[in-house]
Amino acid sequence: MRPHPTALALALVGCSILDDRVQLPTCSSHEQCAALVSDDPSCLWFRCIESRCVQIVVDADGDGAGAAACVDAHCTDDDGACASRDCDDEDRAVFPGAPEICNGMDDDCNGLLDGPDEDDDRDGHADLCAGVAARDCDDDDPSVYVGARERCNGVDDDCFVGGLPRASGGSVPEPLEDADGDDHAAPDAPCESGAPDELPKDDCDDTQPTVHPGARELCDGFDNDCDGIPDDWNDGDTGTSCVPIDLATGDSHSCVRMVDDSVVCWGEPGYRLGAADDLDATQAQSAVVPSDEPLVDVAALNSGTCVAQASGRVRCWGPSSLVTPRMPEWTGNDVGTVDGLEGVSFVVGGDESACALSHRGVECWGRSADGAIDGVPGRLTPVPPTLVAGTEGANDIDASFYHACAVVSGRVVCWGTAIYGALGGVPPPDELTVVVPGIEDAVEVATGLFFTCVRHGSGAVSCFGDPAFSGGEACRTCPENTTPRPVEGLTDVVSIDAYSRHVCAVRADGSVWCWGRNQHGQLGDGTDVDPRLEPVRSMRVRNATRVETGAFHTCALTSRGVWCWGRQVFHRLGDGRLDGQRAVAAPASVLFRPLQLTASVDASCFRMPDLSVRCSGRLQARESCYALPIDVGPAVDIDLAEGDGMALCSVTARFERAPGGGGPLDRRVRCLGNTQRHAFLSGDRIDGEVPFDGDPIDVAVGTDHACLLDRDGDVYCWGAGGQAQLGSSSPTREGCYTVRDGEVIGVEVPCSTTPVRAELDAPATALAAGRNHVCAIVDDGAVACWGDNREGQLGRGSRATEGGVAPVVGLPRDDPATAIGAGGDSSCVALRSGAVWCWGRAVDRGGGGTTPRPVEGLAGVAQVALSRGAGDDRAAVCARLTSGSIRCVGSNVEGRLGGTLRPCVPGLCTFVSDPVSSLFDDAVDLACGRAHCCATRRSGQVTCWGSRTEGQRADGWRVEDMTETASTIDLVAFEDMADAPECMTAAPAQ
Repeated sequence: MRPHPTALALALVGCSILDDRVQLPTCSSHEQCAALVSDDPSCLWFRCIESRCVQIVVDADGDGAGAAACVDAHCTDDDGACASRDCDDEDRAVFPGAPEICNGMDDDCNGLLDGPDEDDDRDGHADLCAGVAARDCDDDDPSVYVGARERCNGVDDDCFVGGLPRASGGSVPEPLEDADGDDHAAPDAPCESGAPDELPKDDCDDTQPTVHPGARELCDGFDNDCDGIPDDWNDGDTGTSCVPIDLATGDSHSCVRMVDDSVVCWGEPGYRLGAADDLDATQAQSAVVPSDEPLVDVAALNSGTCVAQASGRVRCWGPSSLVTPRMPEWTGNDVGTVDGLEGVSFVVGGDESACALSHRGVECWGRSADGAIDGVPGRLTPVPPTLVAGTEGANDIDASFYHACAVVSGRVVCWGTAIYGALGGVPPPDELTVVVPGIEDAVEVATGLFFTCVRHGSGAVSCFGDPAFSGGEACRTCPENTTPRPVEGLTDVVSIDAYSRHVCAVRADGSVWCWGRNQHGQLGDGTDVDPRLEPVRSMRVRNATRVETGAFHTCALTSRGVWCWGRQVFHRLGDGRLDGQRAVAAPASVLFRPLQLTASVDASCFRMPDLSVRCSGRLQARESCYALPIDVGPAVDIDLAEGDGMALCSVTARFERAPGGGGPLDRRVRCLGNTQRHAFLSGDRIDGEVPFDGDPIDVAVGTDHACLLDRDGDVYCWGAGGQAQLGSSSPTREGCYTVRDGEVIGVEVPCSTTPVRAELDAPATALAAGRNHVCAIVDDGAVACWGDNREGQLGRGSRATEGGVAPVVGLPRDDPATAIGAGGDSSCVALRSGAVWCWGRAVDRGGGGTTPRPVEGLAGVAQVALSRGAGDDRAAVCARLTSGSIRCVGSNVEGRLGGTLRPCVPGLCTFVSDPVSSLFDDAVDLACGRAHCCATRRSGQVTCWGSRTEGQRADGWRVEDMTETASTIDLVAFEDMADAPECMTAAPAQ
């Protein structure tokens, strides 16, 4: 007997039954389901869906919830759609989960009307609809109510934000618990921690999301992992996370892999560097290729670059044959993933081909007509990744232009062009590879042009192939070439590499030894004697861990950075030079990576990742055109004095490794300079510690005075005070004078030899000092200044100099200052909006002023730096944009505005109001002196422009010619004056 349609409907409409489609009647149209309509068609009906008659619940008001009467009548469980019971199917604002708007209705269908009983989460605290009795700001979470336990979970549990209760708003963040959003609360956060789902209270810097226990240590000046030592990735020493962890050298470029998984390349510009095609070949530039995942290796080829990722994939840039099996097409700055490669741990390259060590063995790809890919000669078209027979289980590989070799279980397997004996033999018939006889203990292989060298497990090295690379007679087919020959004197080698016609090895003591061709000084022994038949030691290289050879240059990876030597064309050595050669090693300055720059009249200083300081130009009685170390101790902040006879002040500190961090300890201020000029040094001291018992974090230095910023926001000043530079309304009664050899030198000036508290009305957050004035940003973004005001540099609306501190008038009230700069008799700020406002000596066409004015054409600014006016010349201001570009306006004395604008002679300069753009757009820091500026690039490279008269650009030049076109050549660093060559004095070619 066939059941009644209504009975069938009642049997089928339960949610659990409806989910089981196989039990529903089949259909091909909606009409065939009409017989299943219930007794109350206003409640539900059936539709043909996917060939089955499926129940549809009526939703009259379209709010996504079915009418309560209909659903309750036919649903058999409380899950899914059956839980959506609409208590008012004629009001779209009423449905389960709707916001309760306190209108006397049950908006959320929980059965409770507005009033003291409205408590959806049943935590015993009514929500906002209870009026004055409301005690719950989130009625969906029973653990949240006014007075609840404030857990460290980043959420407001106790319904108090900023000390004020709230009775609505739902779940909101609690910024005081985790201000930087890194899932770690500060130790003093106002919350309770301990449960598994609560944030740990262990963040040593809750303003930086990259700083917390367990974070990766980056080269950024912060103690990222909260162990008490900043930038300590490698061996626990400060600054080692800024040292490259991998090195690769190609024909005319080099690359390093950094701890942040970026790759920095320098050398011949263009596709090899993975940078834009418009890199200027006349500039010593480097390029950064970021990675979106961890890297395990980098390889520099003759014509491109490849990296191996931790995922086992390989990415390359250069000729398209490195990425896809097509004829070579220069891909510019394209970076692509090589299809068909998996499980790669190591990658090497030849000319337009590369090989990778994968879990299958050695796989090679690209374009090679000489069998270097898979042993098959004569290929003219690129091939995809191909497994080389007999390389399963390989643990090392190397590839040259015409052949490649691998180490497999202590044996050496080679393939490619067999001439000169480079393969160690000739492939047998029907085989493409050669197993080199007589070698059973190989651990590393290096391939040159037509030769191969092997490092043995004992530390010895042997070579076979063309003897011409070591000075012998060339012989293409001599059978004796295939016999491995030991290299005399090398018994403890830990790394080897070869490229064209020279070889280098790292010994156990960290020294580097090279042999072969030396016409460009690529062996690094200080000569160009060519060839060298026996290994010679490369000069100045210490603590090397790896060596890489290029066609005519060599680089070594050491515990403190990269050192290079040899041919310089295309900036291959990375030291700021474009042409020539260097027969001894020097550090690659493209990896200089200072954390902070400061510049003064004719000097520049650089605070390094290891907290050391290097300076160039005129410092005390010394002048240098290179960046040389200055002993001020571990520096956490530095500033150069405004006056002649350069002086430097530094906030120094010690660091102590400890669980949970702690940061810099025992911060002190130390100054050094010329006591004849700088009163703040006092007495006969040329360097010494400032007597201060607080906790300084920042220092700013004028001509004869200096100020520090304490951690609590107080500012203290010392030195000359005759022009109110100390920020106190009380007259300076103490006198200072200089002493040399026990005799008084100079005129006594009013001063204080101990820091005096500046009379600020609010805590300061940033400082900047001009010649005889100081300005500070206070915690609300306002600006206050004190000191000399004869040029209106205090921004008070007049040129009157009065003691004490006063606010700058005329800045936009709704646009707080975020960065400040001062120089000479001028002051500038960058505002939150990105605009720049200046006052004092002219930095605009208007001739200067006593109240701030916006600088036209400068927008999106993150940092400002000023160059003071000299004589009748106006000042200049340079701004670092958030984009990384530099824009400068003002007087272009000696090319200090940069770009391609020709410099002008002091006294004859016109005002440049259209911002001059830098030749680069990757700056991360900026500093300007009297007539020069320097910027740190994203790659770590430092680029300076402007005057070279005192060597202040740290590029190896001391040039008096004021008519040269401004150029950018990166900074060159040496360990001491003895290492540095003579300064170049002829104007460089432009």
